[in-house]
Amino acid sequence: MISAGVVRREPYRETGQREHHEYRLTDKGRDLVPVVVALMQWGDRWEADPEGPPSLDRALAPGRHVRPSA
Repeated sequence: MISAGVVRREPYRETGQREHHEYRLTDKGRDLVPVVVALMQWGDRWEADPEGPPSLDRALAPGRHVRPSA
């Protein structure tokens, strides 16, 4: 995504800590947000599990794994 110009990597350092990096959307990446949201909405409508569309709590639940669709 960096090489495609969707995000850029920026270093930062908190006092007394080693350098870390964060990834920030570029203008190109921000223009993709409506597309990603539309895909999420489509998936929630057409590909949700019987218990409903994914939520962050369910996605991070122990034993929960992402599985490719057939």
